[in-house]
Amino acid sequence: MLPSQGRTKKLFFEDKYENKKFMKGVLLPKGHKYELQLVAKKVKMAKGIKDADKTILNVKGKKYAARLERKSKENQRNWV
Repeated sequence: MLPSQGRTKKLFFEDKYENKKFMKGVLLPKGHKYELQLVAKKVKMAKGIKDADKTILNVKGKKYAARLERKSKENQRNWV
């Protein structure tokens, strides 16, 4: 049997559960550091992958670009 509500201000069971104020962190969790940085990291990775060939050619130079072009011509089929 529950104590009378007249003498005490304590809430019991369902009343306590229904009237509970949740903390801000429970309602809107901030997330971990890696979760917060994930979107920016994926955008940066996609940009890097898209521009990878240009970056490699800029670092390695014109001779490397000419060699790649020559190799692609050698590997191309020229017979029918």
